[in-house]
Amino acid sequence: MKHLRSITSILLTIALLFCAFALPSGAVDATVSNISCTVNGDTSSCRGFCWYTPDNTDSAVIIRDSLGQDVTASLTTSFDCTEFDGMYCHKATVCGLAAGETYTYVVGNGEVWSGEGVFTTDNGDDSVDFISVGDVQATPLENFQRAAAVVDKALEMMPNPDFFSMLGDFTNDCTEEEWGNYFNAFKDINARTTLVPVAGNHDEKKINSFFNHFSPDSSASVSNFNGVNYSYD
Repeated sequence: MKHLRSITSILLTIALLFCAFALPSGAVDATVSNISCTVNGDTSSCRGFCWYTPDNTDSAVIIRDSLGQDVTASLTTSFDCTEFDGMYCHKATVCGLAAGETYTYVVGNGEVWSGEGVFTTDNGDDSVDFISVGDVQATPLENFQRAAAVVDKALEMMPNPDFFSMLGDFTNDCTEEEWGNYFNAFKDINARTTLVPVAGNHDEKKINSFFNHFSPDSSASVSNFNGVNYSYD
């Protein structure tokens, strides 16, 4: 009987671990790449998401609250997918979030998903903690990794910033290889908080390159000609 209880305990532990890490459908897929969660409209209730896939697939996002409950159905979500430089750029805008709430998210096509990211909406207390860095504009992956290591040190000092701002020149020559290297090196950092991206002159060596890697506000009140101009409170 003791042996049977031990086996049962092990099986239950395995089952709990599986449930804790299981995604809604499918598994984490490396083909869901270049993922970011950005400011987009009201910082207390909205966020923008952007990700890439090699094929033209459906766009899907799942948002869970701090209790782990899927609240996607209660939110207003819009999607867009365009081809850019041989890849497919997916964008989602999600509104209806609660102020001062921490959410987790995954993006994908409904069958394959990204790893989990997290963000916290503005609680309106007029207190802001953030990290900013500029000009990571590297070419080889190892130089992007050095830049990410600097931000990792900043996150040791400020583990839960309201947002992380990259102040322009994500890339040097604005190639998809460089953009991929940036997102590869900063993948874990971008998954920890909201990103506030700023367009640098190097990021627009290819027209609409910056705009097609992030999902900021793109309403009629802003411009994406020769870069992207947007504002937020």
